[in-house]
Amino acid sequence: MSTPRNNEKSLFYGVVINSKKESANPYYELAQLQDTLIKQKEFFVATIIHDKDKDINNYPKTTHLHAYIEFSNLKHTKKQLLELLSTCLNIEQNQISIDPTNSNYLLIQYLTHKNDKDKTQYNFENIKTNNEELLTLRYNQEYISKEQRDAHLFDDIRNSKTMLEFISRQGVQNAKSYRNIFQDVKKEQRLDIEHLWNIDTRLENFVDWLLEHKRVLEETIPNELKNTDRTYQEFIRIFGDFKTRFREYFNFKN
Repeated sequence: MSTPRNNEKSLFYGVVINSKKESANPYYELAQLQDTLIKQKEFFVATIIHDKDKDINNYPKTTHLHAYIEFSNLKHTKKQLLELLSTCLNIEQNQISIDPTNSNYLLIQYLTHKNDKDKTQYNFENIKTNNEELLTLRYNQEYISKEQRDAHLFDDIRNSKTMLEFISRQGVQNAKSYRNIFQDVKKEQRLDIEHLWNIDTRLENFVDWLLEHKRVLEETIPNELKNTDRTYQEFIRIFGDFKTRFREYFNFKN
């Protein structure tokens, strides 16, 4: 899944906030920031404190705050969100790390390391939010890999006869993004069908020609000469080879 560049606007953000270096009680300080975050009305936020993480050398990481922030419609750049958080939390910008993303539920699930069992697991109950219903919906969303999504997408396209049917399968919001893909695949399918139909027609005509040629030869050449007539024998050899190569087609036709 691609990640927007920093100068692009996005609806979804992953945020990490560190306590002040001189803080005597980092957990308490971050808990205060949590309470301030969930009072915000401008965006949906889900946040948790990580105080049991370890680095690659198995040393404890400093206590930090993870937050997932989602805007309902108005997109923001990374710089805009950085300024917004710094102001509303009254902290320095260098305490905040922000990553724009196209994901939503995966970032929420990362708050507890739900999809990464090698990391410390945190309790869902420890997540604080300003929208419990949306948090639960996002957190319980099933993870589907890109390969699975692509397979489902193209299955829906192939099984949908019209754009309206495709939209009903994908949902209006998703279908907007796939409109061009739908049209291209349908066009490609139509070309394939026409191509196969053309080949089948030509093959059927060729088979009819062979059968007619075989009938004429069998009626023209006397039975006592069929074993010695080179033209007939060569035709039977070619005809037999053709029938072997297209056995399924012949069995279907005859």
